[in-house]
Amino acid sequence: MKKLGILLLSASCFAGSALAQNNGAPAAVPAPAAPSATPAQVALARDVVKAMGADRQIEGMNNQLKQMATSQSAMLAPTGATEEQKAAAAKVQGSIQDLAAEATKNMTLALDTAFAEVFTTEELAAIKAFFTSPEGQSFKAKQQQLSMRLSPKMQQLNEELRQKIGAIMQQAQPVAVAPSTAAPITATTPPVSVTTEPVSAPVPAAAPAAKK
Repeated sequence: MKKLGILLLSASCFAGSALAQNNGAPAAVPAPAAPSATPAQVALARDVVKAMGADRQIEGMNNQLKQMATSQSAMLAPTGATEEQKAAAAKVQGSIQDLAAEATKNMTLALDTAFAEVFTTEELAAIKAFFTSPEGQSFKAKQQQLSMRLSPKMQQLNEELRQKIGAIMQQAQPVAVAPSTAAPITATTPPVSVTTEPVSAPVPAAAPAAKK
């Protein structure tokens, strides 16, 4: 049961951020190469992804691209457009929709394959069993509610942490810039020249005259 809880936590985190953009984040350490998944594992992973709703972002992207295709087509062929303009607009719309379909297919396969390679068959079956259960459906349905409840609290805690760190830095600043016990160098102090006079070798004293 504990193992299933860990799996569900990992899977839910992946579902929320699998396709999110990572702006300004440091480069991740490459993961070790995973063994190739079998078609059966990929098919099971497809069921898991659908049950979790992890592919909703891909579906949303596909819908946005379709809307963009319709919008672009309308711009290229406004009211009163010639037959040539209408044909060009239809071609653009079809091309964008084809790209959207291909991108959706590739992204979905990449998502399914990643699940199939990361999780074992037993783990995938357990995740699927949970998310297709009433409890799993409730877990998925309440994700937004959970996020809405957590988000303000996390922002508050983050702001409190930022202020505490700022206070620590302000307390440490006077110590860091405390004046030295040595006499400070004022603006009127002549600068030390970089060049120095060469040091000449000492001249030996003359030997005393011998007595006659």
